[in-house]
Amino acid sequence: LPQEEAPAPAAQAEKFAKVLAYDGWSQEYWLTLEAPCSGECTLPAAGVRPVLWDAENPVADADAILQRHEQAVASTEAAARLQEELDGVNLGLPDGQLILYSAHKNSAPQPTIPTYTAEEARRFEEEHGVPPPRPYSQRPVETHVRGVVQGVCRATEVYLVRRHLGAKGTASATSRVPFASVTPVLWGSSDVEALMQELLAGHRAETARRELALGLQNGIRHCSLGLTE
Repeated sequence: LPQEEAPAPAAQAEKFAKVLAYDGWSQEYWLTLEAPCSGECTLPAAGVRPVLWDAENPVADADAILQRHEQAVASTEAAARLQEELDGVNLGLPDGQLILYSAHKNSAPQPTIPTYTAEEARRFEEEHGVPPPRPYSQRPVETHVRGVVQGVCRATEVYLVRRHLGAKGTASATSRVPFASVTPVLWGSSDVEALMQELLAGHRAETARRELALGLQNGIRHCSLGLTE
């Protein structure tokens, strides 16, 4: 008997939404769903396509969409090409600058494993046929977190940073991140080369100002009376 063909899978229902925001770094959209659906969501750019059915001028809108897409592609490629030039650039970053910063997470608690002497290890291997287990490393795991600079405290050499949440913006809580743990990123900029030059110039200027301030500070270290509020 001829075998019956398996039914074709039902086509996935398309949902319509309006763009609330786009983030060029994470390449995702924050959307508000249209009727009959409701609510908000974030989606990667690859899962979104423009609709022109209700446009007053579809030709003009299509041209504008294509132009913005090409600009975003060029910006992403330029950021990937130039990002390495910002290694070690972490001073003088302006408010609103996108950054990566190092954060430490303590590893999960591990069972205690005894430390064996050479003789004890030899006897263990003779009795069990395998070497004794080694102690787990308890060093914290380093991760990199996306953030946005919200301010600076030069005295303690930290930036005030909020977590970057993609197209939805930033978290409300602010963390204090040391200068040395911060790397500015170029993704999401409309003019990558101009931003890179601005960051390099800011780093050079802040480095010179810091060296001058530290030199003057060493010269007046004996001054401890009459300091003002």
